[in-house]
Amino acid sequence: MAAKSPMLYAVSKGRADHPGGDRDTVFQGLAVGAIAASGATWCVSDVNASIRTVRFTRDLTALGEHVDFDLLCQRAWNSTEQDNHRPNRRAAEVLVLDEVPLENLAFVATKEEKTPARARSALGTAGTALQNHVVPHLYHSQEHR
Repeated sequence: MAAKSPMLYAVSKGRADHPGGDRDTVFQGLAVGAIAASGATWCVSDVNASIRTVRFTRDLTALGEHVDFDLLCQRAWNSTEQDNHRPNRRAAEVLVLDEVPLENLAFVATKEEKTPARARSALGTAGTALQNHVVPHLYHSQEHR
């Protein structure tokens, strides 16, 4: 649910079986409400879904209390002496069974100007109505290549 994950950092450095770095990485934006309205089976976790103490909700009105949105917006999410669960809360997830209907996508965010056209092409007809945003600060490596 938040940008700049450890996996994206590994991708930006050419690791994680993605030797090209993060320049072709596309963030897909959608509203949880659109997923709920689509009839898809979904839930939101309060921490990484693999953690034993995870709690799930399907209550859209409870998301503000269920997910630590303040932490999601912070640049650093490491454990501290006062709070050693920060990394787990930072990994809260929106989970959808089987697939997210492409018509639920609202926008794509990319690092470079040339990437949205490739994203629209890959998404087929679903990509034609998408808003496209170039947002380099979502990425670890902000220089354009």
